[in-house]
Amino acid sequence: MPTVLALDISTHTGAAWDGPSGAPLLATWDAPHVFDPDDFGTRYTAFRNWLVPLVGIVKPNILVFEAPIPDRGNNVKRNARTARLLLGLAAHAEEIGNADPNVEEVIEKNVHTIKLYWTGASRADKAAMIARCRQVGWLPKTDHEADAAALWSLVKSETDPKFNFRPPILGGAVR
Repeated sequence: MPTVLALDISTHTGAAWDGPSGAPLLATWDAPHVFDPDDFGTRYTAFRNWLVPLVGIVKPNILVFEAPIPDRGNNVKRNARTARLLLGLAAHAEEIGNADPNVEEVIEKNVHTIKLYWTGASRADKAAMIARCRQVGWLPKTDHEADAAALWSLVKSETDPKFNFRPPILGGAVR
């Protein structure tokens, strides 16, 4: 039974991992505010200082993160600084996962795949992701935690034969 650590990478990174009750444990990392918008090093270091100990505590076999920029059909309105930050955080997550001896696989998942699995709609908004978590009894504090919980559930369902949870689509897709 693999242990999964899922990350919704952003300046407010949501995290979800295997909890003792079968539901994910959730957390959020907030990037430090910096005076210089080109100071990526401070944020990368803070992310590393948060993620390395988390990986050490969780001991995941699989580290998965949401692709920082959708690969197709996107309407992303990001500037170069935001893209650099998100791609850098994703690169750090992948490097940290690959460096840890417990992590057997690092996976990147497309946001549309996650949303379709979780809500039945590939373009579900943040409110729909949170609503679906609440429908299954999970209580994320942030939309980033809801996204990480959905990603965790998707990868658990793909990699753990004992995990047969499939989010109910109550009354059709949540939008």
